[in-house]
Parts: sequence; structure tokens; C-alpha cells
Amino acid sequence: MIELNCGINIGNELVIDPTRVRPAAAVSHAHSDHLRRHRTIYATAPTLDFSEISTGEFKGVPLEYGKTYKFGDCHVRPESAGHILGSTQFIIDYNGHR
Repeated sequence: MIELNCGINIGNELVIDPTRVRPAAAVSHAHSDHLRRHRTIYATAPTLDFSEISTGEFKGVPLEYGKTYKFGDCHVRPESAGHILGSTQFIIDYNGHR
């Protein structure tokens, strides 16, 4: 199930841009309203660099545009959002839906 609840929750596999601190989160871009002190952040390299300045220490997992990543049953492909350096729109395939 995809649910909007303090972020975009995709099953139990992934949370995108959560508004509360989570153990792990995918972050679309490095504006302050998208950053929290998550222990693990999945994002593009520029977003991780900006996040370190704003949030301190965390485990950063860099994502590359055009590459597909698997989180449980969820497949995620980051693409450039063209918003700010490193911003991402996530193409999500989950339970037969995009």
C-alpha cells in the first residue's frame, strides 16, 4: 500500500521525504523541509553533501539517476527533478502499479 502519512510510505519497504525522523529514508532534495536527522539517507550525492551540512552525521547511501534500486517489493528509479542540484523525482513500481 502507498500511504501519505508524514511522508510517502510505500508498504513497509520505503519512506520518501518523511516529516519525522526515521531509521532510514529516501530524500528527494536538500531543502530544510525535506531533511531530518535520519540514521540512513538514500539520496543523490549532491543531496547527501548538502544534508551533511544541515543535519550532521548519518549513513549516506548514494543513488544514481536512471538506475533502479530494490527496497523489498518496491522498485525505485531516481530521475532528475530539475529543482535544485541533486533533486530527484522517484519513479516507483510497487505491486504492479507505477
